[in-house]
Amino acid sequence: MRRVSVAKILFQGKSKSKLVLTGIGMLISMLIISSVFQIYSDFGSLLNENKKEGAFEYIQISKEIGVSTALGLSSSKFSKKEVDRIKSQLFVEDVGELWSNDFRVYGKFAGNAFDMFFTSIEDDFIDADLDDFTWREGQQEIPVIISNQFLTILNHAVLPSQGQRPIPKVAIKQASVDLTLSKKGKWLKHRARVVGFSDRITSVLVPKNFLDYANEALSGSVVQDVSMVVLKVSDASSKELRSFLRANDYEVEGELPLLDNAKLLLKVALGVLFAFGIIILGVSVSLNLAQFQLLVLENKERIKMLVLLGYSPKSIIHSILKTGFLNMGVTVLLVLLSVLLLFNRVHGVMVDAKLGYPELHLVTFLIPLVIAGVIMFGVKRKLKKLVC
Repeated sequence: MRRVSVAKILFQGKSKSKLVLTGIGMLISMLIISSVFQIYSDFGSLLNENKKEGAFEYIQISKEIGVSTALGLSSSKFSKKEVDRIKSQLFVEDVGELWSNDFRVYGKFAGNAFDMFFTSIEDDFIDADLDDFTWREGQQEIPVIISNQFLTILNHAVLPSQGQRPIPKVAIKQASVDLTLSKKGKWLKHRARVVGFSDRITSVLVPKNFLDYANEALSGSVVQDVSMVVLKVSDASSKELRSFLRANDYEVEGELPLLDNAKLLLKVALGVLFAFGIIILGVSVSLNLAQFQLLVLENKERIKMLVLLGYSPKSIIHSILKTGFLNMGVTVLLVLLSVLLLFNRVHGVMVDAKLGYPELHLVTFLIPLVIAGVIMFGVKRKLKKLVC
């Protein structure tokens, strides 16, 4: 006598919609979990770049200008005591002091006149080529390093509003600005030339020995107070650092805090998405086991009849599992194809944005396979208890 399919007998007359919905739930959950792992791996260098050994971040801070500062009741400068206090914090590796000019800087370039300002900091804190960033007394030309943010504002806001074309960095380095430095009837004539650009410091940097020379020549003394400071830290997003800055009303310059917040938001979003995937997976697995249990309970009489006809409990379980493996295989295949499509999309975005070249990890493929294996193992154990 030809043996018939046990699974067909047991599933006969049963609604397939519940199984389909359960399969969709497992598909979505596996896809979310695998995708989160792959995306986190893709952006791992961006999320954890400050964790590498020997790598530091630099943030520029200044005092918040409040009513008391405007009324002259408090100073916007950092005293030596305040700088030493910042240096003593455990989360601060080093502090770079930014000194500023104590005189007026008047510049003239291409028929346009404008006021400027100068600052100076230790060379170790400057993220630009310092080969030409030197000055000695008697030298007319002053080497200057400007912020890339200033250049962006110039090329994308100032010059277009005046109907002028943007200026490339190469051209800016070739240009020379005539300077008049003055205070209380004293004045100095110099020329300034841009020799580099900084992403770290939003200011106009000149060599420290020139700033000291000009301050002493025009003001009669070398400026000791510090206008801003640059902190060298291992983790700019640490809670201790942020609490310290808030408690002392220090303002942070530049884009680093925004980048850190973006990193934090991305980590939180991926974490929430991963947790959501786990929840969906848990619900889907529970429903899957419950449906197989209900299938056996509703077909108790049929199973007894099959046993009387010569079918062993083991063969009945094997037939049910075969159907389950087939459905699970289709689900896993769809997950892997979806992950491949997602990877190609993310890879293209990262390459276009010059964020690196992501690699497709083997673990990404193993995750749905392992989940499917665990689920089917649980189903097998459940069926053994119910059928045998």
